[in-house]
Amino acid sequence: MKICSKCDTSNADAANFCKTCGTSLTDLKVQDVFRCSEGHIINTPNEDCPVCKEGEIQNEQSFNSVHKTEQVPPSKQSSETDNKNDLNNDAFSHNQKNRDQTNKLYAFLVTFSHLTEGEFYPIYVRNIKIGRCESQDISIGNDLGISSEHSILFFQESYCYLKDNNSTNGTFLNDENITHPIQLCNYDSIRIGETTFRFVMINPPVQSENESNDNKDNIKQHEPAATVIV
Repeated sequence: MKICSKCDTSNADAANFCKTCGTSLTDLKVQDVFRCSEGHIINTPNEDCPVCKEGEIQNEQSFNSVHKTEQVPPSKQSSETDNKNDLNNDAFSHNQKNRDQTNKLYAFLVTFSHLTEGEFYPIYVRNIKIGRCESQDISIGNDLGISSEHSILFFQESYCYLKDNNSTNGTFLNDENITHPIQLCNYDSIRIGETTFRFVMINPPVQSENESNDNKDNIKQHEPAATVIV
């Protein structure tokens, strides 16, 4: 094989002129030609191909430029991590506080109207809907005198209030038909339809003996709700 001295083109052994540039090859001797795995001409069989080497360098530089990441100082990384942890802790504390409040057991509604051994329903600090419909929080399906959505228990300023929910037969507190939301007291009697409940508080407020007797006998001692939020 003859190598053109002008353009380094490989030519056949019998060629007199370079097939690329036309340079005369008559004075050249046939010599062995060595190529790398990619076909580039190299001087010796063990020589690293300069063309392939240059390509590898270019590819590495291109990769580094595409995948270059910003180096964040350790102090900045620590500050950002602390801020993120503070936000997560604040959110957890807020959610935990709300969860603890709504899960707080406030009282029980106890009734012996349907079972001789009695039934009871826990009252938590949140809105409690009472009715015959199964979607209600307290559902009394076997009492036809109860409306589908009959009454509501709700809370204001840590006090529990009873409200009639436009029922057909009304809601009675201590045998008085209520027309507006009324604050409940310990051992109050609540009647809807043919079902009578006793309102039993977990931690009732401390009252004097005279106040306790008055509250049992006089519904006017119960405070109406300032504003209804249900």
